[in-house]
Amino acid sequence: MNHTELFQLLIKYHITQNLPNCALHMARAGINEGRIIHPQKGESVGEGAENELYKGIMIISDGETLESTLMENGVITAEEIGDVCPIRDEHDLFAYMNSQTENDGVFLYDRPHNRMTRVFNAYPPNQNNAAYIGPFLPYNFVFSGNKQPVQNGEVGTKTKLAVKVTQAFPHLHAYQIKRTAYGALGMGKVTHFTSQGLYEEFFLRYDQQAAAICGVYIRYERKGEELVPCEYKETPVLSLKRPEKRQKQRPSELDRILDMAA
Repeated sequence: MNHTELFQLLIKYHITQNLPNCALHMARAGINEGRIIHPQKGESVGEGAENELYKGIMIISDGETLESTLMENGVITAEEIGDVCPIRDEHDLFAYMNSQTENDGVFLYDRPHNRMTRVFNAYPPNQNNAAYIGPFLPYNFVFSGNKQPVQNGEVGTKTKLAVKVTQAFPHLHAYQIKRTAYGALGMGKVTHFTSQGLYEEFFLRYDQQAAAICGVYIRYERKGEELVPCEYKETPVLSLKRPEKRQKQRPSELDRILDMAA
């Protein structure tokens, strides 16, 4: 898989595996409110809070020397590396991700050999542990309405690691499925980091007028000290409208959502 294919598969995983379960919990507050409600806490997943309804993931990718490079620079240790698993296609990747029991993991993807392994702990590279990461993130990366540079304390450990690893080793790429909610819906982003910082991202939002959950894709470019959008796409990924005429068939996931909200 090349970098584009891996990012697209992570988006597909987020939509097909994480979104349906989260969308079911919109019904508790009424679909029209467009917010996911935590089933135990009975409250919405606010922007910046952790969504506990799915697992987060971070992938550091590229090259057969990936593992040794990270060990030599204190990012990982040999004792904390798990078993290697072949990742040849979408089926392998989704099965591997679904098999993980931890809520938030870091994985190494050896792209030339199509194999992945989990690391149980990962740390910022030795040479830039205290580096300021603001210039490598758009202003509204954490909070959708923010218009000031992002501060280190506003982002989580995995995002800091993604920025610092790709700055220390420009040939590496880092990807995330974040649990930290972005916007009112209550789900996290899918991100792709390169040596410029955030290269592209995908997130979900509720469009009340269209009665649908939409996917938003943004690609960034650097202009001076800032990352600014250079490509923007938005498309519905889950309609919450019940069709007027339906043939008799087994109830779908959408039917379950709509029935709960009725």
